[in-house]
Amino acid sequence: MTLLALLSTVEVWLLVRDFGVRLSQSPIDESPVAHAYFFANPGDFSLDAYMKVWSHVAISSVTNWLPAFLFKYLSVPPGIFFALFVILQAAGLSCACYCFAMALFKSRGISWLTALFVLMWRPHFFSPALIGGLDWMPYANWLALPCLIMAAATVIEGRVGSSTMWLGVGAAIHPIMALIATMFVVAYVLTQRRLDFSTLLLAAGVGAVVLLVAYVPGYISTRGLATISMSAKALLNNAHIYPLGAEYPYGLAAFINGIFWTVGLFLLGLSGLNGASKQARWFLFSAGAMTGVACALHALAVIFQFAPVMNLILSRACILLLLVSVPFVMRRVVADLVSGSALRVIAALLLLFNCCTLSILGLVALSSYPAGAAGSRVRTALAWLGSAVAFVTSAILLVRHVAGYSTAVDHNVLFWMGQTIGWMLTENRLNLFRWDLLIPCAAMIALASILARTSWGQDLIALPARQIVEFRVAVAVVACALIVAMSLDNDAVGLAETTGEHRDLYDAQVWARDHTQPGSAFINTGLAPLAWRGVSRRQTIVTYAVGNVYVSTPEAQSYNARMADFKTRNMIVDDSEGWARLDENQWRAFKSEFGGDYLVRKAGWNSLSFPVVFANHSFVVYKLDG
Repeated sequence: MTLLALLSTVEVWLLVRDFGVRLSQSPIDESPVAHAYFFANPGDFSLDAYMKVWSHVAISSVTNWLPAFLFKYLSVPPGIFFALFVILQAAGLSCACYCFAMALFKSRGISWLTALFVLMWRPHFFSPALIGGLDWMPYANWLALPCLIMAAATVIEGRVGSSTMWLGVGAAIHPIMALIATMFVVAYVLTQRRLDFSTLLLAAGVGAVVLLVAYVPGYISTRGLATISMSAKALLNNAHIYPLGAEYPYGLAAFINGIFWTVGLFLLGLSGLNGASKQARWFLFSAGAMTGVACALHALAVIFQFAPVMNLILSRACILLLLVSVPFVMRRVVADLVSGSALRVIAALLLLFNCCTLSILGLVALSSYPAGAAGSRVRTALAWLGSAVAFVTSAILLVRHVAGYSTAVDHNVLFWMGQTIGWMLTENRLNLFRWDLLIPCAAMIALASILARTSWGQDLIALPARQIVEFRVAVAVVACALIVAMSLDNDAVGLAETTGEHRDLYDAQVWARDHTQPGSAFINTGLAPLAWRGVSRRQTIVTYAVGNVYVSTPEAQSYNARMADFKTRNMIVDDSEGWARLDENQWRAFKSEFGGDYLVRKAGWNSLSFPVVFANHSFVVYKLDG
């Protein structure tokens, strides 16, 4: 466990590379640092409409209120928590998945592969709820996951009290994710005990504890704040609630891709149930059933536009189901690696080293391959079909790797899906895939399998221990190769995302922090992550509609109406290009209506006559007059 935690920390460091630069990239400054500065000095953010409406809600999570309180009353720098939480959410999740797999199967090999697979591929990124990425910053959705997976691990071991404690901690971080996990745990508990009054009382007690922890902080943080519930029509603009409404091809492709990942990994998990304990079987069944219920409720809420349920985004139950399925999938993968079948070995390694829609579907299709004696004609036909799909999958992935990604070819394989098929074929988190790691891995597993089956090998290795040796060789080889591939990828991504324009944005924020007075207001245009407050500690006049999926305020709605009117009067349609066209008089009018001391623009845009107070290769900061 210690080794796994250290490995996870190293991988996080390779991915993050520079915590300061990463803080400057936090989308819309959704970080404990920005909320801590707002909480400690709200007067310095008097013109910041976004923070005034959202920070009261965000501060209900322990990830934000703990750094905020310690900064305000004990002067503890909130940046410490940015780094600490990033490490905890990655190392915590890999260790929690290890413990979960151990609770299920008591196998260190399967547990290690489970932890490495989750650490490398982040399967929870690929749910139909379109919630993914942001593993380089503290994100409450992800930070709660280690606690929720530990709740699953402890309840399988029969420790309901410990499971409730973990659910409570998870609820303090992300209430909705914890409530969904509670559905999984309660459903499992009900399958393991006699359905009498004491069992129902226990289930109700678990739910009550989680609800209490989830509700109280939010009630306190928003008390006195005049709020307005978001309308169903407004909620449909949120891609997490209604993925099909997102920009094409992203919305459609990501939604279909998420369904393939979720259903595919769950089916693979079911194929890994042979010989599993009753507890393992029932937990997977319970998780699948509760995910189906949650998704059905979400779909009905969207269809009938029932805003209170839409707000919960219950489809994120798929995030937990993806993680719950992984140990069962790894059990199936290990069985395939030591089966002696070359086709199964290749399909299993494709899933481990290039996990995407194709490799998942290929292994799912291969699940129909009958073990042992020949089956019926139907099973034989399914076996041939599974083999064909697995072979075609391998061929496509290999050809695409050798030939490179072809937009023209991949985007038009299925013309009726337009660009979605190309997006799906390439959707995984690995940017630097190495086939040369997979090939020797397959060769070593094959050699170990052949050796163990020769008369010389059987004399050398006692027959009952043959599969144990193969199992250990397979796990060790795959684990080492996965660590190398993961490290190469994280290093490449970390370097690419902390240099160039990313570094320039950080430098601009550092200049604002060191050369302007607290309370100075910056108008930001053209900043892709919409970030400015975390490093600069200065308020931002945003040029987009404020409010969020959970709540709005009368002040936010007034701000949005005035911003929409300004855009209409100045013919701003596309946010980036429209704002780039504004001249000095239009910016003076903007300042007169919304406030602002400085204007931040992209360096490539046309220059203005305002005094330039800072400039680098990517950004220019003007001092506004008038």
